[in-house]
Amino acid sequence: MTKKTRKISSLLATLGVFMAACATTPEPGHGEGDETFSPTRVVPLVEARRNAIQLELNIQDLLTREYGVGQWNPPQKNSQVTASSKVTCPDGHVTESWDFATAGPIKDSQWRQAVERVYRTLKPLGYDKPGVRQIRNSRRNDHIAVFNHPGTGGHVEIRYDKATVIIVNTGCAKGETWEGWPDGTEVLPKRLRTTGRDPIHLDHEVWPAGTPSDNSTTPTSPTKSSQTARFGEHATLSSNFSPTDNNSTEKSATTGGSDSIHNRLTSSRFPYIP
Repeated sequence: MTKKTRKISSLLATLGVFMAACATTPEPGHGEGDETFSPTRVVPLVEARRNAIQLELNIQDLLTREYGVGQWNPPQKNSQVTASSKVTCPDGHVTESWDFATAGPIKDSQWRQAVERVYRTLKPLGYDKPGVRQIRNSRRNDHIAVFNHPGTGGHVEIRYDKATVIIVNTGCAKGETWEGWPDGTEVLPKRLRTTGRDPIHLDHEVWPAGTPSDNSTTPTSPTKSSQTARFGEHATLSSNFSPTDNNSTEKSATTGGSDSIHNRLTSSRFPYIP
């Protein structure tokens, strides 16, 4: 066999391997993850959207009342919700990530306590213990805690540096991108409705005509039996709860990451959360 013939045979063999690999590669779903996530509990996107907004409002209220972060203010330029996610959902399923307001920073001395307190709210809803990280350099001192939901692929992310940010990802919900909009957003208070979706390129976002009633954003209490509450049934904060009910005056811990960092945090645990 001549040298030229051997080279052609080698190229054909390489091409065959490449084509075989392409033929066995599954069609990607919607998202940026390496593997398609198969949710164990699926809800329609509109319901998941409503749940995510209510959960974020719940955590905002908790951090304001118990940790003094102050008023939550919506963005005037950046989006409040995106359809992108690090989780790849199967066909016919999509996610939304909500981040519709920011407040003042959590104090370093209260960070550990705040993460524990948020976990106590999220645990009955099926969320895992948080992965935590801190990014510290000349420009930032960012603390991040991420709580993943193994049943939906969603997550809750809390971070603070110069401001406190909460990101709630719906996980894989049944529907198409922005399906039913603005249904589900009626629970968002009017003063927090500004930029809305990204990228939509509208002069003004389309919001529902109505505004939430006084109790429309009050989460439903989790079940008091041995069963855990379904994802989306958010724990009601006790009306007589006070900051002194936290288990204590514990020493501070400063640990915390960056956008879409939750995939790299799942192996990191808070040792002081039982």
